[in-house]
Amino acid sequence: MPKYQWRCLACGIANSQNAEECESCGASPTPTAWELDAREFAIKHLLGGGCKPVCPKCENISHKIQFSEDPFLYFESRQRPLFRAMYVYTSCNGCHVQASQEYAVPSMRKIYRWFTGKDITNQRFLKI
Repeated sequence: MPKYQWRCLACGIANSQNAEECESCGASPTPTAWELDAREFAIKHLLGGGCKPVCPKCENISHKIQFSEDPFLYFESRQRPLFRAMYVYTSCNGCHVQASQEYAVPSMRKIYRWFTGKDITNQRFLKI
């Protein structure tokens, strides 16, 4: 961890040198671009859309936010998924309320939804 005062890339708040994560939002001191995208998506779609993520149950602003799988492997590998969607999960550090939402949906699944008017229910297809 950094041994100097650092500014959070997710929320812009200055943190002390002993902080293992952001004292305001709970973000890592060295986030990747994917982690910043997940945090921005979760704040916009799951946590009220304000400038700070607020838990709907306990009003806590510190959250653990992550993707359902590695974004690099999902988007840039040779074997892109046919039906498997990628989700963003968020968990409140105060009351442990969890929420999730689709982040990316493959074209084949979108076509299936459009054509049939419903989502895939077969668990075997959802893992492909």
